[in-house]
Amino acid sequence: MTTPALAFPVRGRGRHYPYKPCDPSGWPRNRWQSVDLDDIPDTVDPLPSVTNVLSIIDKPALKHWSARMALTELYDADQFPADLDTAVKNHAGAYARQARKRADIGTKAHTVAEALTSDLPLPSSLSDEDEQFADAFLAWWSDTDPEPIVTEATVLDVERRYGGTADLFAIVDGIPTVVDYKTRGSGKPGVYQETWLQLAALASASEVATRTAGGWEVTPQSFRMDGMCVVLFPDGTYQAERVSADDIEGRWFPGFVAARVLWETLKGGNA
Repeated sequence: MTTPALAFPVRGRGRHYPYKPCDPSGWPRNRWQSVDLDDIPDTVDPLPSVTNVLSIIDKPALKHWSARMALTELYDADQFPADLDTAVKNHAGAYARQARKRADIGTKAHTVAEALTSDLPLPSSLSDEDEQFADAFLAWWSDTDPEPIVTEATVLDVERRYGGTADLFAIVDGIPTVVDYKTRGSGKPGVYQETWLQLAALASASEVATRTAGGWEVTPQSFRMDGMCVVLFPDGTYQAERVSADDIEGRWFPGFVAARVLWETLKGGNA
């Protein structure tokens, strides 16, 4: 996902959303380009983002992928020295580069999807892989024919203390649905279980924040929604899976709430 307009990083605590919503771009930033707790205005309640909360859950598939790609990079470049410490250092650098590369690919694919959804200009330069992800998104859109309600929907829940941004709220097959786009490499598995926790949180938030001429307006979130994950592959194909509103309420949202409690316990405090 592209960085949401309201989101801001808190030092040592990850991405947050301000409640009531306001523009955080002018707040002081430290040398790590995050915001210290003392620099958040007293009128603002910082809510951890959905992805921040779910970062508390181990994601072995991502770690295994990054480790494998890091080793592949080093072998291809013949950069494995006999010295163990140097080899470990080289691998750590390659691991970080591969993780950033995967994140950059996902961000670009989300930008393309948002542009295609909203009839906005595409980025000025698209790689062959970007175009394939765009083709995959367009194939899903053509096959599914969703009716958009709002793109990049910012949701907030001050009582249960989290915020987030959904890629799309839409009517899909006659049902209000929160949609999230993911990218995977060719041959990789599609939807990971923690995605349903993310969609459940976005579908269950109590309020939606909308940008207006005077700032941000908060309204109650009135939809009971299904969740849908659309996985885009670099060969132009896609995989779409759905979870029902009943399963969100009965299984996945309680799981997210438990993760939220764990996040607060380990991070400390009430932020």
